[in-house]
Amino acid sequence: MDLQRISIVIPTHNRRDMLLEMLHSLCQQTYPLDLLEVIVVMDGCVDGTAEMLEGLSMPYAVRPVSQAQGGAAAARNHGARLATGDLLLFLDDDLLPCAPLVEEHARLHRGDVHAVVLGRFIPVKGTAGKGGWNIWEERVLEKHYGKMLVGERPAAGRRLYSGNFSVACSLFLEAGGFDERLKRGEDVELGFRLQAAGLPFYYNHNAVAVHRGYRSFLSWCSSAYVYGRCDVLLAKEKRHNVLPEIFQWYERQAAPVRMVLELSLDRPRLRSVFMGGLHWGSSLWTALRLHALAHLGYSAIYKLQYWQGAADELGGRSTFLRAVQRGLLPGFPEKVGPVPEDGRFAPTRAPTGLGGSIKEPLEDNLRSE
Repeated sequence: MDLQRISIVIPTHNRRDMLLEMLHSLCQQTYPLDLLEVIVVMDGCVDGTAEMLEGLSMPYAVRPVSQAQGGAAAARNHGARLATGDLLLFLDDDLLPCAPLVEEHARLHRGDVHAVVLGRFIPVKGTAGKGGWNIWEERVLEKHYGKMLVGERPAAGRRLYSGNFSVACSLFLEAGGFDERLKRGEDVELGFRLQAAGLPFYYNHNAVAVHRGYRSFLSWCSSAYVYGRCDVLLAKEKRHNVLPEIFQWYERQAAPVRMVLELSLDRPRLRSVFMGGLHWGSSLWTALRLHALAHLGYSAIYKLQYWQGAADELGGRSTFLRAVQRGLLPGFPEKVGPVPEDGRFAPTRAPTGLGGSIKEPLEDNLRSE
C-alpha cells in the first residue's frame, strides 16, 4: 500500500521558542519527511513567531498561517481546512514528538482507513520546574494510559485529547470539525460525534510525545472548574450521553469527600479555606517528596473546582444535589437509565495488541480524577 500524505496541524499562541524546538524534533521522524506538510496556525501571535517561521528551512513542507486570536479549536479547524494530506495529525506546540510518532499513527490508518488514533503524552523526566499540581496531572495521565494499554479503559470518544490524535481529513471535515463555541472540552465533544458516526477508536502506546507545557496553579484550578461546566454542557446542549458518568462520578466519592464537597458548594469563602489548606499541605508534601500524599491533596482541590463548575452550570448547589439524587438533569424529560451491574456501556472496536477491549468501562474520567 502506498504511504499517505499527512498534514500535521499545530495551533500556537506566543510560544515561539518552544514551537521551534518542536519543529526541529519533527525532523527526526521515521516517516518519510517529503510526505509531511506541517501547518502552523498562529492564533494571535505577537512574539515574533511569524518572523521565525518566515525564515525557517526544514526537510518537510512548513505552511505558516495567521489568524486573529480565536482559540485552539478555531486554529485547528483553520489548519484542517487548508490541509492537502489524506490524514490529519493534530499536535500541540508544547510537545517533543518521539521519532516513531508519525509512523505509528500512519500504521494504524493503513489497517483501517476509518480509524481515529489516540497517541500518548509522557512527562519531562524529573520534577525541576514543576509544581505539585503538574506532577499530579502527570500521575493521572500515567494511570490513564496504563489502563488503556491493558484494556481496562478502551479507546473511545471520551478519551480524545486534541494534542495528539489523527483522523482522515475527509472524515474530520465531514463531522464538522471542532465546535469553536466551546472553550474547554471541544476535543471530547468531537470524540463523541466521531464515535456516534461509527468510527473505530484505537489507542497506540507507541505514538508518543514528551509534554513540556506546565500551567500555573491558578490556571490549573480554573481549568478544573471549566471542565466541570463543560461536561454538563455536553449533556445539556449537545445531548451526548455523559449523564450517567457525571452522576456516578459524584456518587462514587468517599463519604468524607462528599461531605466536604457538599459543604463547599456555592460557599466560596469556605471553599477557599479548604483549598488553601489543601494547597499548603500538598505543597509541603511535594517538597518532602511525599508525592502520594500530595496527589490526594491535589485530587481534592481538583474535585472542589470541578464539581463547583458542574453545579454552577446546572443552576446552583440545590439543583445539582437534587439532580445527583434523582439522576435527572433539568430540561431532560426522562430519568437517566440504570447503569449495567458490571458498569460497562456499549462495545467499541479496538486493535489487537494495543491494549484494546470490546467494552468501555465506567471509569473516573481524567477531568474529574
